Amino acid sequence: MLFEALHREEAFMMEGLKMEGGHLSETLTDEQRDGLKRAMDQWKRSVMCELRERDAQILRERMELLTLTQQRIKDLEEFIEAQKRQIKELEEKFLFLFLFFSLAFILWS
Repeated sequence: MLFEALHREEAFMMEGLKMEGGHLSETLTDEQRDGLKRAMDQWKRSVMCELRERDAQILRERMELLTLTQQRIKDLEEFIEAQKRQIKELEEKFLFLFLFFSLAFILWS
């Protein structure tokens, strides 16, 4: 309908006939205007639906990335705790060896 109305307007312009007011809406009947409005509403709904689908996809991707990031943080925290335990064990071994050799030195003298 819009295509036909545009062609009619173009044809009027080419023939040299000037439309009063020059508005496209004046060349459309009420029925055509209603049909055009329904088509525009349907198009708007489909565009909004596509936008919502894209937004939902972006949200899913970001949620997946967030989940992966949280898992990585948890893994790194566990690694840090393991490193702390190893450091503590090394400190305890060092202290034991220091005390052992100190006692051995005292007894040897």
